[in-house]
Amino acid sequence: MRYKILSALAAVTLAGAACSNITDVNQNPNGPVAVQPPSTLPYVQQHILTNYTFSDAFNVRYGGLWAQHFSEIQYPDEDRYIVRSGTTGGWPLYYGAAEDAQRMIDQGITASAPNWEAAGRVMKAYAFSIMTDAMGDLPYTDALKGDSLLDPSYDTQQVIYDSLFAQLTTAAGEIDPSASAVGFSSGDLIYGGDMAEWRKLANSLRLRLALHIVNVDAGKAKSEAEAAIAAGVFTSNDDNAGLAYLTSAPDQNPIYTNHLSRDDYGMSATLIDSMLSLNDPRLPIYARPNDSTGTYNGRPNGLLSTSPQAPPNKLVSRIGDYWRTTPNATMYFMTYSEVLLLEAEAANRGWNVGGASDATLYQDAITASMQQWGLDDATDRAARGGAVPGPVAAAAPAANDDRNGPAVRRAAAFEKLVGSARNPLVQPVFTLGKRQGRNHSHGRRHWFGLRETLSAHERSPGGFGGRGLHRWSGKPAECSGAVRAALPRRPE
Repeated sequence: MRYKILSALAAVTLAGAACSNITDVNQNPNGPVAVQPPSTLPYVQQHILTNYTFSDAFNVRYGGLWAQHFSEIQYPDEDRYIVRSGTTGGWPLYYGAAEDAQRMIDQGITASAPNWEAAGRVMKAYAFSIMTDAMGDLPYTDALKGDSLLDPSYDTQQVIYDSLFAQLTTAAGEIDPSASAVGFSSGDLIYGGDMAEWRKLANSLRLRLALHIVNVDAGKAKSEAEAAIAAGVFTSNDDNAGLAYLTSAPDQNPIYTNHLSRDDYGMSATLIDSMLSLNDPRLPIYARPNDSTGTYNGRPNGLLSTSPQAPPNKLVSRIGDYWRTTPNATMYFMTYSEVLLLEAEAANRGWNVGGASDATLYQDAITASMQQWGLDDATDRAARGGAVPGPVAAAAPAANDDRNGPAVRRAAAFEKLVGSARNPLVQPVFTLGKRQGRNHSHGRRHWFGLRETLSAHERSPGGFGGRGLHRWSGKPAECSGAVRAALPRRPE
């Protein structure tokens, strides 16, 4: 009897102890609940650069084709503005880099670590600039609150841009580059923790976005651009915001990875013909000779394989070996040459850029690009007969202008596509390709995610279409699932 009583008491005691710790099984000791920004930042940087700034699906198939840097040689649907199902203008950034960038901001505020907060703000602004440029009106103010708000309202693109300027201004102002400040002793794949460079990136991105809106709010564009330049933008190629990929998978450059098993893209005749006409020494970097004659030839955009104007694939140049065959190539968020072109455009518009003339800034941009790719500027000048093209009279030399030698921004084609809407110098008069008797053209925005498309109709202030590409007034965009740029089509 005594044995039974003791056994019962022991069982009750053990049961009580077990019950008190039963929730322990819901905690994964190998899965941290909170990850600090130095561990989060590498994913944010690589996710944006790999999947959007230089991805096959977004930068090449979308921006690259419609800016006419590349052409489709296998399945020319996107080359004819026929966008395949499932394509988005960056919607997955919501549950990827943008979400983690917001966590960095929140953790920086909680830990009183302004450098963590600032880096998060810059990355969040970069991500949302891609998204709103592509898709227009978006959930922004109410976004990234999945733990408390599952049905965020949409903001207009103007509201989003105003916030991006504020975010970048705050980031640049709160950065503390001193050695004693909490920052990124590890984890920063772009600048290795140099916060002075992060400040320049914040200001340079602010300058880029200012020029984006010049056609819809010239006063705001001017004030933001002048303030960004005064606060300090890139001043040499040492400031370039680049990420060097690795030689081994899975961290190889995305264009190299795509070409390991695919051969869908050649160079556009628009770009190749322009570079050939200018004797541009960067052509062997941007493109490779064709496999038949060893010469540089592009394919006119939008042609079907059955079109009599379509050259055989063996005669079409492919993307240059720097990207195509170099797994550890460096890819860039932003470069000094782009900043100089932006400053040149601002100077041409009569804005205060610190005293340099538009022609000087424009030519310096070409020199910076040559030096970035390891080319001697004197060689370039000799190839051009001693002259470097300067701004065209009465026309702003926009940062996407193909006359700059011709394509300082060639690699980041989406930015070229965005800029083409404001650039009077790259407006080739092509007619649209036809499909089933209907003309196809750019839409004013790219698609949302598939699950979002229907609900967006009810919640977007701009209507179903969202007024992408900085159209803040006028008739809402039609839902064509694409971005309307200023480059029409070559004929079939």
